[in-house]
Order: sequence, then C-alpha cells, then structure tokens
Amino acid sequence: MNWRRGLMLVGINLVLAMPLILMMEARDAQWLREHKENLVLLAREAAARDAVLKEKTPARVDAAQEEESVSFNYEGLLVSYPVQVEVVRFGNFPASALTGWRLFCRPKWSLSGIMQGQVMTAPTDADLSLQRRVDIGLCLLIVIQWLLVGGFPLGRPQKRWWREAGIIITACTVVATCLVLIPAVEKVARLPDLLAGVAWLWWFCLLAWTTLRFAWRRAAGWLTRQSN
Repeated sequence: MNWRRGLMLVGINLVLAMPLILMMEARDAQWLREHKENLVLLAREAAARDAVLKEKTPARVDAAQEEESVSFNYEGLLVSYPVQVEVVRFGNFPASALTGWRLFCRPKWSLSGIMQGQVMTAPTDADLSLQRRVDIGLCLLIVIQWLLVGGFPLGRPQKRWWREAGIIITACTVVATCLVLIPAVEKVARLPDLLAGVAWLWWFCLLAWTTLRFAWRRAAGWLTRQSN
C-alpha cells in the first residue's frame, strides 16, 4: 500500500471539499434566518387581514381557506442542485453516494436517509444539526475513500502517474473548485465536474476488470494445482 500517495490525495480532496461544504451550511443557516423573519411578517399580515375579513364575511373566508389547502408530491418535482453540491458530489462520488449527501430524494440505506428521512423538506434548526452530522460523515468517508484509491492505485501509476484515475479526478476537482469559488464563472465548473464523474466511471471499470482478472488467475492456479 502506498500510504504517502493516499495521504496526499486525502489532504488535497479534503481541502477542496471543506470550503464548499461550509458554504452550503452557511447558505442553509441564512435561508433559515430569512425564513423565520418572513414567517413572522406573514403571520402579522395574515392576522390583520383575517381580523378584517372575519368582521365582514366569516363564512366565505372559511370556505376560501379550505379551498386553498393543497398537497404536494415532492418526489415528482425536478430539482436543480447548486454547482457547489455537484462539485463535491462528482469529485467524491463513492462517499457522496453512501451518504446521499444533499439529495432531494434520499435512498433509505444512505446516511442522510437514515438520519434525515427520504425526502428533503424546508430545513429547520433540528435539520441543520443533522445535516452537520451528515457533513462530518461525508468528510470521514472522503478520507477513507481517497486513502484506498490513492493507497491502492489501479494499473501502473509509477510509469505514467498522470494517467491514473485518482489523479485525473483530483485534477478535475481542483479546476472545478477554483471555478466555483468565482461567482462570475461558477457555472463553467460543471464541465470539469462532469469529467470527474466520467473518470470515476473509468475507475469503477478498472476495479471490476482488476477484480475479475485476479479471481481468474486464482481459479486458474487452483485448477493447475489440482490437475498436477
């Protein structure tokens, strides 16, 4: 195992992911503060309006309020994720998949699905606390993920290290993170982010091929020994 290479990739990718994770936490906290302020204003306006309307036509107001109640199916909605979330997700695909990090509809088996439920709703103070725990879990999985990817590189990285999937993913994530931190060009970060996702697909194909080749060699060696 190449511990030095693994620790290097852990440090780089953790430094890249942390600012974006903290940025999303700050956005959630700001949204919650503004949401509470808006609720207070709306409650005051609704109380004043209801007081005036009930003096005139209370029956019609009650009927109108009953007609306005609508239920929504959140799972049928199309969701557009922030660029920051996509950069962290595609740059650390295995870790983000296991945590279901900031997915709108989370799998039951993911860390977010277990702790926060299957569907993301408007965040509350309790949800922000749970989201911080999920963020910590994501960071821990990022450490484990890159320690394994860097420590056990697939192929022969000592000859052409720049062609190894882990290096390509990290390079794409570096470019995407630099772009996403500049508001004027943050949408351009989707291109290197997509390349990182393709590189992860390549890595999984290499992993499957390496595993099958190893199993085949073991099986062939066992059959040879049995025949002798």
